[in-house]
Amino acid sequence: MIATQPESRISAISPIHLLILIAGLNLNGLAFVLTGKEGLLSVLTLVISLYATVKYARFSYLTRIYGLFVFFMLVLIVSGAIGNIHYGQINMKMIIRYAATILFVSACYFWFMGRTEEQLRSALQFIKIVLLVSCVSVIFSDSLNDFLGIPSSDRKTGIFLHPGNAAMAALYCLILTVNFPSKKTAIIVIQFLIILLAIFLTFSKTGLLLLLPLSALYLIHKRSFSYLFLGMVVIVLVAFAFWYVTSYDPSILSHFQKLRLQQFMNILNGHIDESSTTHRSELWRLGLRKISLIFPWGSGHGTFHMLQGGVRDNVTGAWQGIHNTFLMILGEAGLATLIIFILFWISAIWNGSRSPYPYNVLSIGFAIVLLGDMSGAHATLTLRLLNLFIAFLITFAAMHQQGQKTLSRDRLRTSGTGIPAIIQTESS
Repeated sequence: MIATQPESRISAISPIHLLILIAGLNLNGLAFVLTGKEGLLSVLTLVISLYATVKYARFSYLTRIYGLFVFFMLVLIVSGAIGNIHYGQINMKMIIRYAATILFVSACYFWFMGRTEEQLRSALQFIKIVLLVSCVSVIFSDSLNDFLGIPSSDRKTGIFLHPGNAAMAALYCLILTVNFPSKKTAIIVIQFLIILLAIFLTFSKTGLLLLLPLSALYLIHKRSFSYLFLGMVVIVLVAFAFWYVTSYDPSILSHFQKLRLQQFMNILNGHIDESSTTHRSELWRLGLRKISLIFPWGSGHGTFHMLQGGVRDNVTGAWQGIHNTFLMILGEAGLATLIIFILFWISAIWNGSRSPYPYNVLSIGFAIVLLGDMSGAHATLTLRLLNLFIAFLITFAAMHQQGQKTLSRDRLRTSGTGIPAIIQTESS
């Protein structure tokens, strides 16, 4: 059981709300575009994370799943540094970023663990609103880009300034909207249209692909004929739209946008090649060849963030990274670090899926998006939005590991009706 020291009622606004705004609205990226100074809010984020970690940490919150994540991050830092020492100079920039990840996840996790169920749901709904704003920004990307003074693109990015990250934010928003719907049907429909349009406008193949398992998850969970019928109708309409776009070549889309959709359809049909994966399969093969030369050790931080001899970025001309977090960990920090990371995910999914409703469904949904994102990107561990949802995943898993359906035994609150806000059940 979780045991905590009594503390005063939490105010409506906390340091974690500021971290949510920074992560959910990509304020650090926007500050870079506006000022030209990279990481302008990184120091502020680090200070808030450190303060919140110290303020909200409790000994009882040091669960096995949290300890496993911190252990993985520490092993990643040390193993990568050893690789840097062996093959070249230590990459202090990556070490600082990973250390900041530990603090960010810890701050959020400790705060989540101290909330009542009502407060935790309120935090999740707050994040949903923040991410809805980011989805709206995707729809109005051209106007936003004009304001920021950056060129527009065929793939809309919104405030995240990166189509892949914008698509992932929309998927997290979709999960939260399904689990915490508005009381009015019209508002629910509008929110779904905004989210789905945002995902589509990013033309993210990963985002579009992840819609399939997420849809299956909630159709299975609801077990309702009306939801099943609605889901089938949506699938048929989406399939017809893609068929029409790829078959009749409508002028509403650019050549690049049509190409992205065609690549998406090719993946669904099982045609995996350099074109459909946008050279990711080529990068994976190159990465695996480099890994075979150093296996089971790693070559150090940053070496797989830029794979020399692979594919250059069309805009910057820099070498692209391996575009897979698992291969990045294996290549930079070695086999042992990857095994710990996999064990963390097994534990997080197993325990999270056995937590009380709706946190079990949220755990699976968040895990689908997190793992999907990591399968096609390599810099995910230092993305603060991803860190936020890792903290949620750890929290939900910790709920089961503690053998209770509450987040904190001594935080039972009674609502205005006299009914406890959290109903606690102890394991036998």
